Amino acid sequence: MNELPFSSLLQNGIFPYEQTKKRIRCKIRQPVSMETKQYLEYWERIQPIPIECELVDADTFQTLVDQSRQKSFLQQPFVEKQLSQVLETAHQQDCSDVHFEPYSDVIQIFIRQQGKRTLLTQWPIEWQQSFVQFIKIKAELDIHPTTKPLNGQFSYILSKATIFCRLSILPCLHGDCIVIRLHDNETNQQRSMEIMLQTRFAQSVLAGKPGLWIIAGPIGNGKTTTYYHLLNECQSKHRLISFEDPVEIKQPRLWQQKADARFLYDETVEALLRQGINLIGFGEVRALIQLKFAVSTASTGHCTLITFHASSLEGVVYRLKNFGYTSEQQWVFLRGILFQHFERKDDGTREVVFQDRLFLPDLFSSF
Repeated sequence: MNELPFSSLLQNGIFPYEQTKKRIRCKIRQPVSMETKQYLEYWERIQPIPIECELVDADTFQTLVDQSRQKSFLQQPFVEKQLSQVLETAHQQDCSDVHFEPYSDVIQIFIRQQGKRTLLTQWPIEWQQSFVQFIKIKAELDIHPTTKPLNGQFSYILSKATIFCRLSILPCLHGDCIVIRLHDNETNQQRSMEIMLQTRFAQSVLAGKPGLWIIAGPIGNGKTTTYYHLLNECQSKHRLISFEDPVEIKQPRLWQQKADARFLYDETVEALLRQGINLIGFGEVRALIQLKFAVSTASTGHCTLITFHASSLEGVVYRLKNFGYTSEQQWVFLRGILFQHFERKDDGTREVVFQDRLFLPDLFSSF
């Protein structure tokens, strides 16, 4: 349903109870007030699919609302238990993501471990609505259906750990497709971060050397953890800000700002110059406008740190070329790359492996 809060629909005597690809069905409370008529007319104008209405008396309408709320309330503990089991398993197996994919008759649940995606279990499709509502409530998102993608975050307490969950919701034909990225707040990552801080890349960023510094690696290999750890280490030495879309993990000592598609990058650069910012972070650069912003700040003398998806050190250079930056242009702003990925050890545990390359002519000569 198109951007009208479910609670507002109920307050105006409209109870939507079914939505398909072709239509929306709802009950309208009698007697129909002028406010209800106006609200319904407005909803029909902004809605891309037809709305079918059926009149019911006030008592029937209230019964429908109460039953809906009661059903959701009763199913929440059950859904939470099922979700806890899935997240517990994913956490024990050291997974980076959990994917909930609804189909016509089933919800398939996949886990991603070291980049490999495997089917964990599946749920009946009848759980979909209660699960989506529960997960939206946990992330403090509006629970009414929408056609727009949503992002959120929440913490979840498991039996032996508290994990931070980053949430992505994508509306699809059979329901919302949900991806939960897991960040373990309790896992001791100190040794890996100590190794990272000894690299030439990290030492250069800590010194605030101007230019673009890229943390790269495959999906789910700890780039965000490294990004935040390095920024927190820089916090006492530099005046810095982290731009993110969305803000992935709230940091108590960092100045974080959401930078969505409406962000005015030119105005922001001017403001940064007036604020005396000398170190700028941009969590996960995915689009050209974000990269242009990072390159612009790096070219104006700022130390700019970003994360970037790539499969290798050389892959970073190739991706920058795909964004339109030639080797000669990269020479002007690129100062270093830190590539990281997980490797499985003989005892079954995994460790982060870091490779860094500072800006050297031989990095570009072979491409």
